[in-house]
Amino acid sequence: MSPVHSLRTILIASLLALLPDGAKAADTAAKPPVKIILVGDSTVTDQAGWGLGFKQFLTGGAQCTNTAMGGRSSMSFRQEGRWEKALALHGDYYLIQFGHNNEPGKPGRSTDMPTFVADMTHYVDEARAAGAKPILVTPLVRRQFDKADDHKINSSLAPYAEEVRKIAAAKGVPLVDLHARSQALCERLGRVGCLAFSPLKTVDGKSVPDGTHLDAKGSVLFARLVVEELRRVAPELGAVLRAEPVATGDIEPRGAADPIAPIQAPFAMPQLARPVFPDRIVDIRDHGAIEGGAVKNTAAFAAAIKACADAGGGRVLVPAGKWLTGPIHLQSSIDLHLAQGAEVIFSDQFDDYLPNVLVRVGGIELYNYSPLVYAHGCENIAITGPGRLNGNAQAWWGWQKKETKAFFDQGARGVPVEQRVFGTPEAAIRPSFVSFIGCKNVLLEGFTIGGGPNWTIHPIYCENLIVRRVTVDTDGPNNDGIDPDSCRNVLIEHCTFSTGDDCVVLKSGYNEDGWRVGRPTENVVMRWCTSRRGHGGLVVGSEMSGDVRNVYMHDCGFEGTDRAVRIKSRRGRGGIVENVWAENLTAKDMKYEVVILNMDYSSDTKQLTNEKAPLFRNMTFRHITGAGAPAAIRLTGLPDSPIQNIRFEDLTIASTKGVICSDVKGLVFDRVQVTPASGPVFALKNASDLVVRGARAPAGTDVFLQIEGQGTSGVRLEACDLSAAKQPFVTGPGVPAGAVTLK
Repeated sequence: MSPVHSLRTILIASLLALLPDGAKAADTAAKPPVKIILVGDSTVTDQAGWGLGFKQFLTGGAQCTNTAMGGRSSMSFRQEGRWEKALALHGDYYLIQFGHNNEPGKPGRSTDMPTFVADMTHYVDEARAAGAKPILVTPLVRRQFDKADDHKINSSLAPYAEEVRKIAAAKGVPLVDLHARSQALCERLGRVGCLAFSPLKTVDGKSVPDGTHLDAKGSVLFARLVVEELRRVAPELGAVLRAEPVATGDIEPRGAADPIAPIQAPFAMPQLARPVFPDRIVDIRDHGAIEGGAVKNTAAFAAAIKACADAGGGRVLVPAGKWLTGPIHLQSSIDLHLAQGAEVIFSDQFDDYLPNVLVRVGGIELYNYSPLVYAHGCENIAITGPGRLNGNAQAWWGWQKKETKAFFDQGARGVPVEQRVFGTPEAAIRPSFVSFIGCKNVLLEGFTIGGGPNWTIHPIYCENLIVRRVTVDTDGPNNDGIDPDSCRNVLIEHCTFSTGDDCVVLKSGYNEDGWRVGRPTENVVMRWCTSRRGHGGLVVGSEMSGDVRNVYMHDCGFEGTDRAVRIKSRRGRGGIVENVWAENLTAKDMKYEVVILNMDYSSDTKQLTNEKAPLFRNMTFRHITGAGAPAAIRLTGLPDSPIQNIRFEDLTIASTKGVICSDVKGLVFDRVQVTPASGPVFALKNASDLVVRGARAPAGTDVFLQIEGQGTSGVRLEACDLSAAKQPFVTGPGVPAGAVTLK
């Protein structure tokens, strides 16, 4: 330990010793955070509204959960059970804003004004009955500037704002008049000034300013108005409101002040909790670390981790600054904590990552270069934020096209794992960034990570894994975000993804080696996440030979992602993907489909070593809204393994093509409203026992349902409004007579 740090430790200990025991207890007693729940539509969300900016104004004395969801009105938010879930969070304060989607012309969401008033009144009464304090918020103004005056807004939301003011006065609840404040601000800035915080949206193939939603700058700008109003109408909250916002990387309190909301999954799953670490801090500087990014600190990291582990565990602190290092290997009971302003930069010298360690690559066990951060067989480990892990891996990326495929052949032939040794530039395989194998009770929270050699976060054979508030921002080849691989009991929440490949992808081994290991990925919950650039938001496969089951994603948003949900495999994998639920999703500007289940994954061009077909079954997708996708839904099974028992409920998608299915069985489309720009709404081939119920043919539809294939039978259209379709259905050659019935 350096003399400076030794003196600092002695002084702190001496001062604490002078405190009375009662003062020490009072000083260390943790005050429960004020729980603030946000309720509303897209203009309140973290992704497109003022919600994220609002969190930036909160101190560590407040915990904010944003339950707002895009496309919801005061009525539909309640009908979908969202309000019930929000109340179950037992908030102290509920900030409630609706109006945008109550306006006319929004099927399933629009309400008349008496219904809006009744809904908002119910919110107030029910929040109070739950022991909370409701605060009404008038709707954020739409930037609807007068054609003749660039500094005048003709607000269609004014009547809704006025009714909210009346309810607040009648009920005696605090009112945040965001409508009035935001209109005044926008009119002062003018049409051109408002472009500075208006995101772009695509209309008729062109990018135009979005006059409703907010970018990151706008989120803070309008959240400031909310905070100013709260100081006035709820002055007791002043203690937890900052004068200025903090950076988004550290917007919310961590540790005990930021509890994990209960997991409510449609399958049995334990309530996961953070691992507990001893109250001990070991500073890497006390073990010789030198800041600046020029001197390698590999030995200092290793010494600090060993010292902390030998003492019984605790926190290994990486202070603010740039810290260059080789691989970091964690031990049990270690929390690697990246302080605000800390950046760990990893060496780009390949030999620094030797000796080889046991890993799994592409679903095959082998020995390779060490991942940049690694742990094997550990319990109670963590990486916590709000600092940054910088993979600095451009030197590795050139290996992508020359990587060996020999290990796939070794896995197929059953070569003993200890003989599958790589880890040379000649036997090139890029390592993962963070990879834990066979670990239990793992926490990854609060940090930003990017620029790794290969997959970014790759837990293998791990149990009880929590990944929360992690930002994955990376664009290297095969830079998946999070790849749980044969893991059990996984919670991924409040994360943001912008990746060079899939965002979250569940795996369980490749072909014969996956069957040999025989460990599924199971019990996975993904919630309140945002995906932007990436091949898929939630993906399963294609390495799924050990099975994937019990997966629940809800309340996530996807913007510009290739696909929202992607389940992929091919003949030769075997394995089962089953019991998957995805609900309450918003998707826009997709590059491909909103949902795709594909058993003909063409990116794997390796020669088949067996003919085993995978099996996809028992999945539910509901409450999904999407726009800007080339295709709404695509399901591609195999003739000897049709995709089975899939339900779609309450989907609203505008796309270029509609629903495209082949080799499927037992599908149900309930209240699925797809509006394709061209082609049939549903195109089916070799589909059996399929029901389309409660759908409506969009105006101008030529053919609503097109069916092909000799294997098509038992297709039923029930309670559908097909009046706008020129032809309810057409059949191709070979389709059996009576394959389609209308009820």
